[in-house]
Amino acid sequence: MQHLEYRPGDFASVVTVNGPIDGSSEAVFRDELESLVKSGARHVIMDCRNVPYINSTGLGTILLFMDRLESAGGSLILARLSDKALMVIEMLGFAPALDIVEDQAQAVSLLTSSRRGGAAPS
Repeated sequence: MQHLEYRPGDFASVVTVNGPIDGSSEAVFRDELESLVKSGARHVIMDCRNVPYINSTGLGTILLFMDRLESAGGSLILARLSDKALMVIEMLGFAPALDIVEDQAQAVSLLTSSRRGGAAPS
């Protein structure tokens, strides 16, 4: 997983995930997200363009960290999901619970909308 900081307003971290999010990669994925949260990340945009597949184990980790971020007043947004990854999320019934957008620009727009409490902190 590649972690990049998104700078406009310094209000979100963009995480580019490479490879499937499944049982074989979940521990590393979880550790990376844990480090990100411990470093103070509040809003996370997860760029999933290089994620061919997400299984229920990976989705469980995403939901866990979404809950943790939301409890701290933050959010987790999934961007650029492959059709296959989106299909799994929809089949498992979790699409309504997740913020899923087409690209990072939509994620930033979602973060700065009134839904997230107004403009990004400076």
